Amino acid sequence: MGPDRPAEIVRTSGPGLDPLTAARQRTPSGHPEGYIEALANLYRCFGRAVRGDTAPPPAGAADWFPGISDGMRTMLFVETAIANSAGVAKWTALSDVLEAAALLAQLDLPAIRLQFDFYHTQIMTGDLAKTFEQHLPITAHVQIAGVPERQEPDIGEINYPYLFDLLDRLGYQGWVGCEYFPAASTEDGLGWALRYGVAPAVTHLATGGERV
Repeated sequence: MGPDRPAEIVRTSGPGLDPLTAARQRTPSGHPEGYIEALANLYRCFGRAVRGDTAPPPAGAADWFPGISDGMRTMLFVETAIANSAGVAKWTALSDVLEAAALLAQLDLPAIRLQFDFYHTQIMTGDLAKTFEQHLPITAHVQIAGVPERQEPDIGEINYPYLFDLLDRLGYQGWVGCEYFPAASTEDGLGWALRYGVAPAVTHLATGGERV
């Protein structure tokens, strides 16, 4: 990629990589860059347990890996999903966040948590800040989009800077997914994210990956 070539996005294990970079790819195309590292961390924790390593792990890196009970619960979930897909009802209709929270309480399965969608919650009930704070303990993922056009979060009636600050104040540690239709291109619409350290088309030649 030289100065005489136009700007381009190069993805992990995707087209456009030079032969040397392509030969050093470990992450399959379509997977996040942390895919291999996440598995490595699980194996490291499991290895410490097998060796009986009693030395404390580095700060913030407490040992954890799935056990037999986690595996059984996962298989139960998979079997239930397969059985449900063969039935007539494919979806459980939920009218709002309160109904979803009630269903989660009834299921009482720690692996199944709430995806809090600010876009849909605004349309269904509003009162976003208080509703999110109330359901933070069961929330594992957040999705955003502008209302009513479902475009970038800086377009529409929702004050997302206030809500992003709220997420920080409440200590939310999960991901924030951008599920919207860009008004133009994805890159052109990322101006709202610059203040949060997100910049478009930053290419990593060492991994052939892209982080936006």
